[in-house]
Amino acid sequence: MKGFNHPIFNLLCCLVAGIVLQKWLTFSVPKTALFTLILAIFALIFHLLFRKRKNFWLSLPLYACFVSIGILTTIVNDPLQEETHFRNHVHERGLISLSIQEVLKPTNYARRYVAGVNQINAQNTTGKVLLTIARDSTTELQRHSKRFEVDNVLALQSTIKTIPKPRNPYQFDYAGYMSNLGIHGQIYTHNKEIFILSQNISSAYGFAARLRNFLQQRLIKYDFAPREWGVINALLLGQRQQLSPETRQNYIDAGVIHILAISGLHVGIILFLLRFIFKPLGNKRTMRRLRSILVILGVWIFAFIAGLSPSVLRAATMFTFLQIGLASNRKNGGMNGLIASGFFLLLIDSSLLFQVGFQLSYAAVFFILWLQPSIYALWKPKNRILSYFWGVFSVTFTAQLGVLPLSLFYFHQFSSLFFISNILVIPFLGIVLGVGIFNLILAAFGVLPAIFAEAYEHLVRVLNDFIFLMAGFDTWIYKHIYFSTGLLVLTYLVIVSSGRFIRNLKYNTLIFMLVSFLILISYTIFEKINKKKGHITVLHQYKESTLIEEHSGTLRLFSDSESDAKIIGLYQENTRVEQIQKKNIGNYYIHNNKEVLIIDSLGIYAIEGAKPDYILLRQSPKINLNRLLKKYPDVELIADGSNYKSYIERWETTCAKEKIPFHSTYEKGAFIVK
Repeated sequence: MKGFNHPIFNLLCCLVAGIVLQKWLTFSVPKTALFTLILAIFALIFHLLFRKRKNFWLSLPLYACFVSIGILTTIVNDPLQEETHFRNHVHERGLISLSIQEVLKPTNYARRYVAGVNQINAQNTTGKVLLTIARDSTTELQRHSKRFEVDNVLALQSTIKTIPKPRNPYQFDYAGYMSNLGIHGQIYTHNKEIFILSQNISSAYGFAARLRNFLQQRLIKYDFAPREWGVINALLLGQRQQLSPETRQNYIDAGVIHILAISGLHVGIILFLLRFIFKPLGNKRTMRRLRSILVILGVWIFAFIAGLSPSVLRAATMFTFLQIGLASNRKNGGMNGLIASGFFLLLIDSSLLFQVGFQLSYAAVFFILWLQPSIYALWKPKNRILSYFWGVFSVTFTAQLGVLPLSLFYFHQFSSLFFISNILVIPFLGIVLGVGIFNLILAAFGVLPAIFAEAYEHLVRVLNDFIFLMAGFDTWIYKHIYFSTGLLVLTYLVIVSSGRFIRNLKYNTLIFMLVSFLILISYTIFEKINKKKGHITVLHQYKESTLIEEHSGTLRLFSDSESDAKIIGLYQENTRVEQIQKKNIGNYYIHNNKEVLIIDSLGIYAIEGAKPDYILLRQSPKINLNRLLKKYPDVELIADGSNYKSYIERWETTCAKEKIPFHSTYEKGAFIVK
């Protein structure tokens, strides 16, 4: 691509490779820093000696240096590497000082915050925790319970606990998700145990939160309908606390849930609205610079109003670089700005690479900049109105095409109306955002006419009604779609090769596209034929027992429960399930020459000829465990979540005395019989 900065793109790829390497391998800071310095010296020497010669091999020291920089920045950005991090100290229950950093969406049972740990027992510490404060049981107490704001400093007697890992296969790894956000612990407490030490504003986040609360109070007096108020709060202020579960689910089913979380989409729309508003300033160099300053300033004001959340900061930074690239008036200036922003953000915080929002934002913008001009050039309508809508369609289409594989990989859901709803909603969203921000400015100064607020409420109601209508076509929504990492990579290969063919209609690009399709089809067939060796999994289910047997595309679910749809869905999303069979739990199973004896509340285990390798205890059977172990001395005992914890503790003690392996799903999660 003419004007495209290939060296920066290559260095970005090397930086990403280093970040991924450090994620899966372990390197020490001193050795990595020394190795990076040596490679930097070699790269400088090679540049001075051979700067007039362009050769891949001569650039290898520089590329290796940036791989090493990726490793180093990942280590340095890891909060656990700090000596003062609370995880690096052993603390029992003690006096903890916290600073509120972010107010999260509350649940029906608790309010939640992200808090920084200032001190534990007067010892200075660092790190972030998830603070969960249980709601009081009575309505009167709830009304008077404390609600904390950003920058509030609190004190409480508590213990920081680790966030538990998932106990069953394919469950959402909440601990991993929080770790990517730098949160490595949690505190569960009650309002009455918390004391407020300070309510002073001490950071930009605190000022942003106060401004958002001020604007929210100015809008509340217009008495918007609850459904519309929830969406207005989400779109303009980044607050999703008022969204009803029904509204949220309908936006998910319509495939447009992303419009309710302020991120790259909203900041991008704001950017192009501002570019349109300031277009009359002209295209002279001075005016172009002034326009860029005003646009970037507008983007960051919106980010400030939205609360400076990590996703908004990321998007504002990305579009700042993008605006600088576009203002350069060079071909591919926007793409160069996008690459430079990614480079800058990953150097500051390498964990962004593993965040879904970061991946989706960059995929969408990359495909718009790379593929949209070629799609738009396929048809050039002479009618201005048709030309406008064709332009909107091409932008929306390429953005959705860019994020589709990632959406399938992470969310395993696809609406057949996905493209239609986004093509219609996103242009309309620009109007909703533009009018909303205008109303917000008027409300801030106390001069918003009631008729304007009423008209805006009607505008949002039209948006909601359309989303609810689209979500009503539930037969068009496909859930629990299997989409592996291999399919993700190869689907992007097909999309990129098809894009190259559209951009450059030549024989070699056609061959590349056909070969990529062939590879994808071959991989799909290979995955279908190459079935994994089956196994039985004893899941952890609170007060219930569930066994899963996988074998040759058949999923057998053994359970006495009626609520197993979620479990089946998880296995459909992560394994190639072709047939599902559901049965009640039996007393004895033989799998791959391994025998499993199941003892339930009846306590029957005398089965003729049985030589179990494993014994599953469920429903708290009242048995003499010593007598059982004398009958079957060479077994491993498993206790699932249907048992009383007191029984499990007693069984574990007995097994420890008899030196019998014992597995509690409460502590260790699911057990797999291979």
